[in-house]
Amino acid sequence: MSETRRFFRLRSLSILGGFLDGLELEFAEGLNCLIGHRGTGKTTVLEFIRYALDAFPPGEAGAASRRRVCGIVRANLDDGRIRLIVETGEGACYVIERRADSAPLVRTPEGDRTDIEVHPGGTFHADILSHGGIEQLADDPEALLARIDAFAPEGIAEVQAQIADVRADLDANARVILPLEEAQGRGAAELGAVVAVDHRIRDLARAGGPGGEEIGRAQQRRSQRQRQAQALQAACRLLRQYADWLGEGRGRFADSVAALFPDELLDGPSGPILRRVRQRLEELGGRMDDHITRAASLLAAEQQRLSEDTRALAEAYEGEERAFWDLVERCDGPQEPEWECTRSGLLARQKRYAETAGLLAELWHRRAQLSDRLSALRDRRYRLRRQAAQRITQALGLPIRVDVEQAGNRECYMRLLSEALRQAAVKHRDLAQRMAERMSPRDIAAFLRDGDSEALRSCANLSEVQAARVAGALRDPALLLRLEAVELPDRPRLQMRLGDTWRDAESLSTGRKCTLVLPIVLLEGENPLLLDQPEDNLDTGFIYDIVVAGLRRAKVRRQIVLATHNSNIPVLGEAERVFVLACEDHHANLSCAGSVQECMGEILHLLEGGEEAFARRQERYRC
Repeated sequence: MSETRRFFRLRSLSILGGFLDGLELEFAEGLNCLIGHRGTGKTTVLEFIRYALDAFPPGEAGAASRRRVCGIVRANLDDGRIRLIVETGEGACYVIERRADSAPLVRTPEGDRTDIEVHPGGTFHADILSHGGIEQLADDPEALLARIDAFAPEGIAEVQAQIADVRADLDANARVILPLEEAQGRGAAELGAVVAVDHRIRDLARAGGPGGEEIGRAQQRRSQRQRQAQALQAACRLLRQYADWLGEGRGRFADSVAALFPDELLDGPSGPILRRVRQRLEELGGRMDDHITRAASLLAAEQQRLSEDTRALAEAYEGEERAFWDLVERCDGPQEPEWECTRSGLLARQKRYAETAGLLAELWHRRAQLSDRLSALRDRRYRLRRQAAQRITQALGLPIRVDVEQAGNRECYMRLLSEALRQAAVKHRDLAQRMAERMSPRDIAAFLRDGDSEALRSCANLSEVQAARVAGALRDPALLLRLEAVELPDRPRLQMRLGDTWRDAESLSTGRKCTLVLPIVLLEGENPLLLDQPEDNLDTGFIYDIVVAGLRRAKVRRQIVLATHNSNIPVLGEAERVFVLACEDHHANLSCAGSVQECMGEILHLLEGGEEAFARRQERYRC
């Protein structure tokens, strides 16, 4: 055993009240096995530990697990108490106490309360797989991804925190943009509605004479100013569009190379040549991404300068516009009060409109930067995960391959599209799936903002009617902002080689799925690992060749507590401690505890069918 542990271990568990009343277990470092007939409380012990540690994963799966375990606790603890003593990596001991339907309470060994909180991923963290948990893990992309992340914990955690910060900034940015865009729309409508003012100015220009000619020239200069402002706005949109394209392009070449040259193609006599080709292309992709990053920086700098020019031009226009209206007033003489109010209010509205336009330009510029930052962080997270997957594959040394597909899980994206299209008189689920598979969220948002329904139709392979209905359903500004920032999780890919063919986990039987996942669970980690009947659905040969060998390697660096009905696990896994549970009068108890040798009789009876059955099998094998 290692003399210095980074993470904590379980010291003991004691139960007061309920089905396990009076049970006391002293855990060893290394491998601890719970054995006994069915119904003797082995699973309950593991779930009591999970409940004390509040070790439930996030999300819907975690909520379902919490409900299930809370039901087990209420049914088996009654008004009793779970008392779990743990030891941190620094050697400090704490007592965690918890009753049914209450929060965990952490005390010192002397009984003093502490301010330490028990929560998933906190100070007291354990990896726990309940009965059937290995199969569930194989079918849960989010949980599998968390397992891969555990092989690069510090790097992934840092990137995830940065991604969360950027997403929060994007949400805050959207909350500012939306009301300003709405106000700007109203301002544009108000400015466009002042038709009487423009008519009166045209009448003055047509009247001829010195005043009319001067107003005509002033009106021409005013029209030119408006065209200049529109040109600047178009330039801002152009820069934003190219920034979006660059953001989408970063990393795409490298992903294509990875898809063209998967690891299985690099075996055999031609492997070295293909590896050199892949390496060169990967390096080329890196250099291209560097150029893309520099181009994006140039665009960002120009967007900033253009925003400053827009503000400067708006300030210059303000003086010219005021001079223009002064000229109109001199030539037109006194006006009706209502017209005069409209004219004087127009300048104020124009100024507010220009100021809001400048602020929106800055906000959109900032949003483009945040979107690029989010894309870069997701690329970095993917690279870390792919490297971790490659390390797992190499460390396993088995016909098992682990990989990660970037942004391969599009469920959240499809649900958002499907919900938005529900009222669009289209087959919203099918259409949402097609669009999610063919188009990125940023592409959809860009096409709809630019009114490019033809690009939307072409990319998503829509009919004209479908494109029109989709555009109408998705044009909501708030929805477009949500689309731009929607999470596209990476998708883990597990494969097993059967003969000469690699098969995805999704196409395998339950037993083969568990065969894929269990070695990964045993491979890494230093926190306590709790498993409930890991041998279920596994071939006996696999249990000996893979599971037992994996347990013997894993117990050197982490504590393992598992319930089992397979004798190979405690005996050939050389368990440091075996706990034999029995049940009498609807009450569980510990009938025996000790080393494998000390519990050999119980192991033979419970897991081998008795010494006579074991001996007769030996005789048959020798025949």
